[in-house]
This record gives sequence, structure tokens and C-alpha cells, in this order.
Amino acid sequence: MKSEWIKVVHERQKWAKESIEAGNLYSATIAAGAAWADTAFLVTYLEQGNLSTGSMMLLMEKNWPSFGDYTDISYWLTNSENQASTIIRAVERFREFLRNKYPESCNNFSLSTIQDVLMGRKAKRLIRSKQFTNLSWQFAGEAFWLFLSTSEGRSIEEYLVSLPLPLQEDLEKLGFVALEVRHIERLCELSEELVSHATKKLLI
Repeated sequence: MKSEWIKVVHERQKWAKESIEAGNLYSATIAAGAAWADTAFLVTYLEQGNLSTGSMMLLMEKNWPSFGDYTDISYWLTNSENQASTIIRAVERFREFLRNKYPESCNNFSLSTIQDVLMGRKAKRLIRSKQFTNLSWQFAGEAFWLFLSTSEGRSIEEYLVSLPLPLQEDLEKLGFVALEVRHIERLCELSEELVSHATKKLLI
């Protein structure tokens, strides 16, 4: 299973490279970020025996030397309470827009008002413990889940241009950006560093 996990990471890295070659830098950014996240979860599982999102970010922040490189590139990840509040509101506005656009799907869990309540509780816990980077990463993931739930097969490039400009600006605060090629390539390098660490752990 773990070797299959690494295979998925390499597929995401390949997707990032192909997206760069096609000029689809939003897709490339997502692919490279997904490769890093998948490998970080694998390392967390090997180190701690769980797949908790909160645990993963804390482990990376505390123990991984290149975590600063990751957050520098992923500039939407914040360590500010004020900025965290902006991110929370951006996700709420995105979900509300999608509920209005897809009223027949508003009872789906991803669009449900219950999810707003649950995410609000999570936000309070993370703000109380001053885990602002963790909060912004998890809320960015929530926004990506909403995109996947409503993309209807469209690429991220196609999806974003279909949204009102204020929502496009909200999603930029949540990591829906087109990074420079050198930063996308660096994200892939960072995920490969984690793959090397995971491979060594698997051989022990």
C-alpha cells in the first residue's frame, strides 16, 4: 500500500510537469501541492501512525527542515489571526455561492450549512491554539473539496474564469493561484525530499 502511495505522488509530479508544458499553471500548482501533501501524509503515518490533517501540519512545521521553503512558496498560508479570519470568511462565501448556484445539491455534505458550523468550530480551536498556518492549510483544502464537488469535469482554469471576480479574489487567498514555474518545480522537489525520507523509513 505504501509503495502505491509513492506511485500516486509521482503521478502528481508528472501531472504538474505536463501542466507546465501545456501552460496550465493553475493545474500545475495544484498538482505540485497535492504531491507535497500526499507525501507529508505518508511521512506522518510512518512517524505517528495516523493520517490526521492537524497532526501532519504540526509534524511538518516542527520537524521538517524544508517546511519554511514550503510556506514561503505557499504564500497564502498565514501565521496571522486577522488573515486567518479573512480565509474563514472566504470559504463561507464560496460555499454560500455554490449553495445558491446548485440548490438541488445544497443538502450534500460539502455544501451543507452543517459543514459551516463544523468548520467554524474547528477554526475556533485552531485560533485558540494559535495554529494559524494549520488553519489556513485546512481551509484551503476545504475550498479545494468544494471545487471538486462542483467542477463537473472542468479544469481549475475553466472553473475559475466562470466565477464572479470577488470569488476569484477570495479563492486566490485560499491557494487557487498560478505559481511561477520555478516555484512549482521547487514544490515537486520538496515532495521528492519527503519521498526519500519515507522510502528510508520503509526500508528500516
